[in-house]
Amino acid sequence: MAINKLKKQNLLSLYIEDINSSECIFFIDTSGINVKVIDEFRNKLKVLNNSKYKLIKNTLFKIALSNKNIDVSVLEKLFGYNAVIFSKSESNLVSKEIVSFAEANSVDINFGLLDLNLIDKEEIIALSKIPNKQVLVGNLIYVVNSHISKLLNVLNYNTNLLVNSVVLIKDKKEVNV
Repeated sequence: MAINKLKKQNLLSLYIEDINSSECIFFIDTSGINVKVIDEFRNKLKVLNNSKYKLIKNTLFKIALSNKNIDVSVLEKLFGYNAVIFSKSESNLVSKEIVSFAEANSVDINFGLLDLNLIDKEEIIALSKIPNKQVLVGNLIYVVNSHISKLLNVLNYNTNLLVNSVVLIKDKKEVNV
């Protein structure tokens, strides 16, 4: 179905706005997948971090990307049936959801753009294995606290020895009395 020039301009401006506001953009091929399954996936992405799932017009999207300083090879990869996921933050959580969706539904992950740099399928899978920000901060706090507690134990060791020695001497004197 052909669309008129005004609709094309509106789509182009929406694409540009989505590209500008996204930290990461993922391209997948969902052809042959049930609409109900795609709607469930779209809803998971919305809840996850307000990500957007869109079917795109390749030519208009190429025009939107050409306004950015993006490698030409990316534009050559845009052909066929493409769905795009725009991620505004925590792209590792979104990539984790995309990888699990792709494995469950035999979907092809084509490629992605992380900060407008090309990433391939393997890099998207690697990105999905990175823990989220809360887990990383928790791990950092644990590491810092464990080193501090070890340092306190080392610093208190001599004091504890002295206290234990005094208690032993006291107990020995009480037995002798």
